[in-house]
Amino acid sequence: MNPLPVPNNAARVSMVVVVPAASEAAVIARLIKTLADQHFDGIVAIVIAVNGARDKTAAIAEACIERLVPSATWCWRVLELPVPSKSRALNEGERVARSMLRSFGVESPDITFYLDADIELSPNTFDEVASALSEVRPRIVQPFRCAEASAPFLSWMAGNALCTLPWVTGDIACGGVFAVNRAGRERWTEFPDLAADDAFVFNRFRSEERVVVTSARATHPMPATLRGLARQQRRWRLARRELEASGVPSAFPCDAASAWPMRRRIKAMLSSPRVLLSFVGLRAIRVASYFDRTHFRSHVWEVDRVGGMQNKHSMKMRGHDAARS
Repeated sequence: MNPLPVPNNAARVSMVVVVPAASEAAVIARLIKTLADQHFDGIVAIVIAVNGARDKTAAIAEACIERLVPSATWCWRVLELPVPSKSRALNEGERVARSMLRSFGVESPDITFYLDADIELSPNTFDEVASALSEVRPRIVQPFRCAEASAPFLSWMAGNALCTLPWVTGDIACGGVFAVNRAGRERWTEFPDLAADDAFVFNRFRSEERVVVTSARATHPMPATLRGLARQQRRWRLARRELEASGVPSAFPCDAASAWPMRRRIKAMLSSPRVLLSFVGLRAIRVASYFDRTHFRSHVWEVDRVGGMQNKHSMKMRGHDAARS
């Protein structure tokens, strides 16, 4: 969708939004709606980078965008890539989005926003993120993560841990949605061909430069079964190990848990049944993940039929999965 002519863009905040999408036909329309519903008066270039899709993700996205009311400050594009690669989708999608901004006379965006296709955002997310990224110093932010309220109990319990355990909520340690300001984007050039693309970015920022925006919400879907949750946990663990083994330097590793020794965690759990339940549930899922032996193809996004959701970072770990995290 091409933007309408707009008179003065000098005072407007500019943002590029990159959405890597594989076989996301079931959720792409919801994603486009959650973006179109944002209350944001800046200049926005959105690219949905469909890569290696085996369904009608691109066609559905195009149809949804065509139905949107044209805007003088927003433009959209569906980019189709034949190879299933999230890192390539991020790199190519961002390159195209930046070129789209030039039609507004903007050479470099103030904000770069990365978003998985199955996440829902509260309507104030863009505004709140833009406010949090208004500093000149490098900064990375993430909306507060939430679990789907209507999810099955196991799925809800796993997602609830993301927004309940204080040693998890204290840092932006979980991926799928994050944004950086212009100075923050200068911390790296391109995304490497790694499954843990988000951890690669998070580790480029000091703890005081990483901010959770509690006034905005990002709802994450979770696998609906214990087996699906175990697969997800193992996939995350292997991705982190691949990042560590890659030789890519991690300047400032995310470690919110370091400020929470076991004694402090126990005290928090005893004072809150919800925290205790979340901790027990997450531990059970992690234990189950060590019994999962699913073969993950390197950097190929696959549909997790057991878990009922998309495997966003399917990968094959170099070496043997024998160590314990």
